[in-house]
Amino acid sequence: MTSCTLEPTSFLASARIENIIIGNRVISEPGTYATENFFRESIASPDSEYGYLLQAAAIKYGQGRVVAFTDSTVFSSFSMFTDGYPSFTLGVMEYLNRANCYAYLNMVLLGICIALLVVLLILLRSIKKIKTLWMLLFAGLLAFSTVTPLCSYMTNVSYPLPPAQTDYTQVCFEQQHSSVNISVKPTASFGNNKNNFGTFFVWTQRIGCVPSLEKTLKDAVGHSDIIVIVNPVQPFTETEIHLLTTYFEKGGRVLLMDSITNTKSTANELIGNFGIWITTNIDDQYLYFNRSENSSQMSVGNMTIPYITITGGNQILTNNKNEIYASMTEFMNKTTGDVGKLVVVVDSYAFSDAVMGGTFTEPTEQQHQIFTTEFFLFNEVLST
Repeated sequence: MTSCTLEPTSFLASARIENIIIGNRVISEPGTYATENFFRESIASPDSEYGYLLQAAAIKYGQGRVVAFTDSTVFSSFSMFTDGYPSFTLGVMEYLNRANCYAYLNMVLLGICIALLVVLLILLRSIKKIKTLWMLLFAGLLAFSTVTPLCSYMTNVSYPLPPAQTDYTQVCFEQQHSSVNISVKPTASFGNNKNNFGTFFVWTQRIGCVPSLEKTLKDAVGHSDIIVIVNPVQPFTETEIHLLTTYFEKGGRVLLMDSITNTKSTANELIGNFGIWITTNIDDQYLYFNRSENSSQMSVGNMTIPYITITGGNQILTNNKNEIYASMTEFMNKTTGDVGKLVVVVDSYAFSDAVMGGTFTEPTEQQHQIFTTEFFLFNEVLST
């Protein structure tokens, strides 16, 4: 997000350092004490650096290990579960939780390489150079194509991510059908915050859930306790509907949220199979005209405003007109006793960043009420 850069202190250190992350096409600017966050105005200047810059590195010392990473921001609660940071963090902990052995192995391999280089130089003087170079080329290609997948395999076997030690609720935000953006970067500026649900994503942690982003519905079904689908626009195939039906029967839960602004909604293609529908309604608002501050209001006409509500299912949330804004269908597995749930909520716009604010927003009383509604849906309805 807003990292620093690393530089080795000497040539020897540079030779021993293992580069973990090298930033591509990044800009490095000197810090400043003139601002409270030490960031100066982002402008092109002669003292800025550009290109490939080291942002994370590791080094072994004796039997111990050190990892240097330059962006503590990614370990904060608002970004910990996005952009590959969980795997990175767990991978670093797994790497550090080891003692070095065979420390001399790199020196042995270096010695072998030097010896082979001497042999190559001798061969170049005594045998045809072209023939020797071709042999070197093919041997190098063979070694590279063999060693690269072998090292990758050995790394995966030697450093598996540590398994969870306690149970937790996994909430997957499905992206295949959803048409919203989920970004938690504090520096990101969106001209259309009504389509960003980063705060809703982060706030699920406040009731003990672990959120994640999944590219496909199949991945979400395989990894989650709760699936969240927001403003769906992609069609649901018969295979996907069957997949979700099986998911419900095994105790899975789905939260589907839609909005009147989602003109290409495919929500009913899915929820209609389970006895719930989203319907469009109209509300007539009477309009009045004030000729002056002292005169009475004059009725002019009315304005028709569309909005959506829900029919079918077991109603959860209603307004003062008894119109349904959240409904649920349950799926009981008589064999295992598991209970699956499909919860449908309108209007999703209320849970966008345009209403909930950003992850750094100090909430107003109205936003507190929106947060309470989200916590109710996850804590009282989906998690129980």
